[in-house]
Amino acid sequence: MARDTNEIFKIESMKEIESIKSRLDKDNCPQSIMTIQKAILMPDRLEVNAETRKYPTPEQGLLINPFPKKKATKGKKKKGKK
Repeated sequence: MARDTNEIFKIESMKEIESIKSRLDKDNCPQSIMTIQKAILMPDRLEVNAETRKYPTPEQGLLINPFPKKKATKGKKKKGKK
């Protein structure tokens, strides 16, 4: 029974993809069926090693500041006007 529901779901989704493709063709925006299928359908296989996958830390996404503020130099201070 589960296999029948999967097959029915695939048939319905392919019909939907065909209708989207025909609508895009009418609007002068032709796309391949594979492109539409990848955009709409979920992948059949899930990533098995999701637990071991290393994600980047927030610091890795930041750029180095190209214009850092210059540090104040210690030295003679200007005298104020009297």
